[in-house]
Amino acid sequence: MRSSSEAKYHDPARLRVARGGASAKGHDTTEVIVRSLKAVNGNTQDKAKLVEAFARVEFDSPQGHFRFDPKTRNVIQPFILFEDLIEWLFGGGSARSRRRPSSPGR
Repeated sequence: MRSSSEAKYHDPARLRVARGGASAKGHDTTEVIVRSLKAVNGNTQDKAKLVEAFARVEFDSPQGHFRFDPKTRNVIQPFILFEDLIEWLFGGGSARSRRRPSSPGR
């Protein structure tokens, strides 16, 4: 069962606004730092253990399930392609059909 604060951040209506936004990325960054520090009991002197703690972080965020790739240490997380977002928001057409006309001289 989720706490009320967890339910707030996992509410589908809220996700439509926050998913992919800077605030959601800030949430994820903070969550990674806090979970890593908890894993090493706040000891930042042992850099190898801290880096390993960062690598093991995994959680559900407003943007979806968050984890790091063990080989590359890149973030693995769902995302919405911009063109799909345009389709979802406005229906029909594509992002290409909604581009601004190019400026004269370009």
